[in-house]
Amino acid sequence: MDGERQPKILIVDSDVRALNVITNFLVDAGFDVTTAWSSEVAGNLLRSSEYDLVVVDDQFADLTSGSVFVLLQQLRKGAPVIVIENAPSRPCGVRPLNFLRASRFVNKWRPCEILEAAREILSPPVLRKTNNNLDP
Repeated sequence: MDGERQPKILIVDSDVRALNVITNFLVDAGFDVTTAWSSEVAGNLLRSSEYDLVVVDDQFADLTSGSVFVLLQQLRKGAPVIVIENAPSRPCGVRPLNFLRASRFVNKWRPCEILEAAREILSPPVLRKTNNNLDP
């Protein structure tokens, strides 16, 4: 990511331990990371800046996750969202309720999965070469 603008990521999680671990993984990979430990701080950051990606915990200490997700829908300005789950709360094979239209759901305690999802979402699309572009 040398010479290019680093993608800006906002991480919203009330668990400071997890927030620090995830932040370190993403910063070490070259992302510009901002953190919020409460929905109030997240709202202020979303109002004042634009982000390329928002990573949000599925549980918050200060509000229900549903309230935070509503806030994100109103303020995220089109940025994709990764939801980090503390533990899957659904039977195996059942897809999560995705009213936020999150791009991915990943395990909060597997920062490598979060990093992989961020790279996948933020990587530029690959253009395919077709035979139509070749001269006969």
